[in-house]
Amino acid sequence: MTDSPTAAPPALTPCQQTPAERSPDDRPEIALPRHTQRLILRPRVELDGQVIGDLLVRGGQVADRQAEIGWALHPDFQGHGYATEAARELINLSFTDLRMHRVWAQLDPRNTASAKLCERLGMVREAQLRESRWAKGEWTDSAVYAILRSEWSG
Repeated sequence: MTDSPTAAPPALTPCQQTPAERSPDDRPEIALPRHTQRLILRPRVELDGQVIGDLLVRGGQVADRQAEIGWALHPDFQGHGYATEAARELINLSFTDLRMHRVWAQLDPRNTASAKLCERLGMVREAQLRESRWAKGEWTDSAVYAILRSEWSG
């Protein structure tokens, strides 16, 4: 297995207890092969059998216990709470099953809908990186939002 983004993510096994029944330190850890240093999960959002969006959970070095989350929904399905529900589940997955310490999202600060979504979930705006990425023919800023496991109420 390689650390490339195209490598298949490890299989997740269902837990016998609900997240509320487990303390953060008692939650099972997803077993990754010893040589795996990065984790990438790319679930999809489906509604009535139709894919309406893509999600991302990406961990850097697994030992760092930090995960980046992301979401993108088809415009026809925005504004109905699907992104909020999906992002909440990504954070829950990151803190419960993956046992991460910190979850963060990076977005264009002009994307006010995603910024408000982060804030609704209790994420704190930690930084604005000036002209940090090239997108759609221009340099754009990036806003970084994050939440710690100790701050997450689920």
